[in-house]
Amino acid sequence: METPEIVTRTWQQLVSRLTARFNSEGYQVVQEHHHDQLYGSCFIMWSNNLDALRLTWDGKEYCYILEETELPITASTPWQTIIISSFDFEKHDQIYANSIIQDVMKSLD
Repeated sequence: METPEIVTRTWQQLVSRLTARFNSEGYQVVQEHHHDQLYGSCFIMWSNNLDALRLTWDGKEYCYILEETELPITASTPWQTIIISSFDFEKHDQIYANSIIQDVMKSLD
């Protein structure tokens, strides 16, 4: 299934806003991966050498997930969920996308 354009745009806007915020707090992007064959799922990770933050688009479950953990990261490292924001494809306009972005950004306050 091809990822809808609104999901891709929302992802790009979230990444841009989060990167600006996290960079100002000493974090840098350390990893980014797109799984086109897995429902368009993708993730990006930021780190400040003490802990890490990860934003994921889960294309199977239709949600954005923001999580955090302490370093070092191993296969068994637990991630704490900051926010899960489900995407409702019935509401596929920019106003709805902006509300998701605002919810994710507010979860950091």
